[in-house]
Amino acid sequence: MLLKKPFYFVRHGETDYNRNYLCAGSQIDAPLNKTGKNQAKLLREKIDSLPVNKVICSPLKRTFQTATLATSHPLIIEHDMRECDLGDFEQVIASFNQKRESRRFIKAFFKRSCGLSAEF
Repeated sequence: MLLKKPFYFVRHGETDYNRNYLCAGSQIDAPLNKTGKNQAKLLREKIDSLPVNKVICSPLKRTFQTATLATSHPLIIEHDMRECDLGDFEQVIASFNQKRESRRFIKAFFKRSCGLSAEF
């Protein structure tokens, strides 16, 4: 039997990789930049007002920093929550406006992440 409990998911704050439209998966352990730190701090009052009993984050700097700044709750670091490994797409400019590049990225991502092929 599944218990019905609220689940809140928060993405990490901005990094310089995000700012510059670079793909950053598990190979890139980028810290938050100033904007990302401010974004996380803005969440603190909201998160601390929620009925939260666990805060779980990945060991990556950007997620740990976000969680630390966004809540006063104790943190549980879960290694299985690391970002996907984007392989050759790590540090590549995310030019998703170009259909060919986005299709190439999606196909490679699905194949690498879950052994599936994406056809379209």
